[in-house]
Amino acid sequence: MTAIRSTFLALCAVPVVALAMQACGGSEESPPATVADAGKDTNTVTDTGPTSPTTPLKVLNSMKEDVDADLSCLGMGVPDAGVPTDAGVDGGPSPMVGDLVDITFKVLEFGGGSSDIVVGADVDLFHKNTLLMGDPEIKGKTDDKGIAVLKVPFGKPFTYRVNPNTNLRTFVYFDSDPVTKLTGNYELTAITKSKYDQFALAITGKTGFLTAAGTGIYSARVQDCQGRHISNAVVELVDAASGAPLPTGPGDTDLKPIHYLSDNDLPSTGRYWTSRSSLVAAINVPETKAGGKAIKAIAKGLYGGSSELRKFAEANLEITASAVNFRTIQVK
Repeated sequence: MTAIRSTFLALCAVPVVALAMQACGGSEESPPATVADAGKDTNTVTDTGPTSPTTPLKVLNSMKEDVDADLSCLGMGVPDAGVPTDAGVDGGPSPMVGDLVDITFKVLEFGGGSSDIVVGADVDLFHKNTLLMGDPEIKGKTDDKGIAVLKVPFGKPFTYRVNPNTNLRTFVYFDSDPVTKLTGNYELTAITKSKYDQFALAITGKTGFLTAAGTGIYSARVQDCQGRHISNAVVELVDAASGAPLPTGPGDTDLKPIHYLSDNDLPSTGRYWTSRSSLVAAINVPETKAGGKAIKAIAKGLYGGSSELRKFAEANLEITASAVNFRTIQVK
């Protein structure tokens, strides 16, 4: 399957409540079954371990072993996605980077399989990879097979938004993997209201939870220079101008502390840094608007022999109110 698969969440109901969130944008790897969950001593409600990581940043290698995260691109900006090498259609010339090409996407319900198509979904594409520079360049709608043909900039990341209707919640996915081949199995994700409710219940413990007015949900994974998911990272939401952490609180309208999910993408109580899944979520994150207050997500951890947490990755956030907003936190 072509790498643009953007099924960022997979939510499913199990006894009491469970959440399985999958985020694309890297090499998803299952945790080794014989190794204890990273970032937490047990999966019980109460954790008696430390509240700050004592182990350096790690990723799983191809042998399912914990190895040091690759931070070789630190200080070099966002890792390059690579140069497209597609030879074009029927032997024709390859498109140039940035050329608009027609790509066939299947829109699927997250948490489902390849047959769980979403019919009648309105999809917007933002070629500039931001929602703050005006209306989407492309609008489309899925047909009775869940298919939409959309123009995307060849070899460049973009943002897509699946708009709400009677069955769907708003879902915004930033930094979609660049299209580097003209043919392939390209998929986008939509979030149903029922799955959204399961997600909110898992995080807040409240049924029927809605984000406060003017706020949304932010979800992310932290990735190293090879796109692998990093464990032992601490994530903070900060004011982009001052660097001050955004205040959190217990009230229904307050920004909630970062929620770290388990190695298997399940809700986890008493966790204070990323597991091997590197999946995090925050609820009631203030909406961002052009010219308004800017927010960053930053990731800190132990690396390079340091005994103090140091920043190694960040993401400039764009939050749409009442939506689930996904953006990877990348080494910079």
